[in-house]
Amino acid sequence: MSETQININTADEETLTTLPGIATGLAKQIIFYRENVHPFEETIELAAVRGISERMVRELGGQITVGDVALSLNGDGPHAVVAIAEEAVAEEAEVAVEEVAEEAETVAETAVEEAAEEAEAVVEEVAEEAETAVEEVT
Repeated sequence: MSETQININTADEETLTTLPGIATGLAKQIIFYRENVHPFEETIELAAVRGISERMVRELGGQITVGDVALSLNGDGPHAVVAIAEEAVAEEAEVAVEEVAEEAETVAETAVEEAAEEAEAVVEEVAEEAETAVEEVT
């Protein structure tokens, strides 16, 4: 890789716009693609970005590179950091959901117990009233 090559997996918007035919809008689309779809594994994949043709990619030829994509895909690049962060957030969310579920279960059990106690008290009260009514009749 010569020093004049631009790594399309790491270049910022300003650097990408130094390439022939790449204006600010296309530079933003390139960055969006590599961050939200996947890093480019081969330079020809740049044609997957809307507004960039295979012909344009071929014309860019030796001016662009994808660098060491293995770093981005196998755990040492910025995408790996994002993946690790997403995994940590997912684990925290799972723990939070479990805690909320346990709390909800406890609240539900308490509510059921309280309702059962209230129902039992009402049944006892009605039974006493019924007993009193029977005594008055007899």
